[in-house]
Amino acid sequence: MEKKTVFIVDDSNELTTEVIRKISMTDNLVLSGSSNNGKDALEALSRLTQLDVLVLDLILPQVDANIFKKLKIEL
Repeated sequence: MEKKTVFIVDDSNELTTEVIRKISMTDNLVLSGSSNNGKDALEALSRLTQLDVLVLDLILPQVDANIFKKLKIEL
């Protein structure tokens, strides 16, 4: 089974840590990265070549989460 890539964007360290823990316990998911603010997340996401799942907090420091609607990743 092909692994799905996951990127987490959330300013809550507790939530991010818990999601990462769950991903590590799942055979078909792999963490491709995480960020605790929108600005850094946009930069990191723009460099990815593959992304299957984005866990996105809708209220983020440094950027409105609606900006993520404009981000496109070619698979």
